[in-house]
Amino acid sequence: MNEVIPEAIQTEIAEQSMPIAGYDWVDFTPSDLETIPEQSGVYVFYDITDRPVYFGKSIKNVRTRVKHHKTRF
Repeated sequence: MNEVIPEAIQTEIAEQSMPIAGYDWVDFTPSDLETIPEQSGVYVFYDITDRPVYFGKSIKNVRTRVKHHKTRF
């Protein structure tokens, strides 16, 4: 399919995908606890096709929260 995305939609996507000031994107591997931040934040787990399958929020420590999910993912 060679559909054209309307310019208004492209602009909206660009605006909504801009980083939020004061927040950083951190990529981590759930199986390697050393790569997981020890700060508060939101995290997303993806399946092998890069679809999001779970998201969560940690008020204090993302690493601790991800440890609780280790047997699931």
